[in-house]
Amino acid sequence: MIKRSIFLTLLTAALLSTPTMARQTGLAVVDVSKSTPQEVREYHQQTLTMLKSNRYKLRNDERQEIASASNKALSTLASVEQWAQVSPADVATISDANALVAQTIASADARGKRLICERRAETGTNLRRVHCETVVKRDQDARAAQEALQDMHRRGTSGVDPENIDPSQVVRGGN
Repeated sequence: MIKRSIFLTLLTAALLSTPTMARQTGLAVVDVSKSTPQEVREYHQQTLTMLKSNRYKLRNDERQEIASASNKALSTLASVEQWAQVSPADVATISDANALVAQTIASADARGKRLICERRAETGTNLRRVHCETVVKRDQDARAAQEALQDMHRRGTSGVDPENIDPSQVVRGGN
């Protein structure tokens, strides 16, 4: 439990320093100089789990790059308990693998090619369907919704501009 809380603390700190990845992937760089070999192993295992889940869809070449880097780091750290057991060259390899994971995800975010997929209930039915959209589209939709909400608040709670109401279209209540 302590290892998990330390890892989550480190992950949260790393996420706060990389806001794009924090918001969209949950993956961030683990600093080898500030983490134990076990924490770095957990990070790369989590990275591989996220790749397998397909929630964050990357291009195949990006997926392979991340998987290869994480697998290389995991094999290097297979039976390591302390950094003293790792050669400086292997520490550099692990640091490079960490940076490659973060860089690949950041570049996918920058291009807006990565899809985020969720299961959503469709209106009028209890059936859930997979809905995918790019990170860029999702951000644009969120900004548009926020602007529409702010616009409604500026005009009043109804969201209707009283200047543009057609009196013949007004429905009167009661008999």
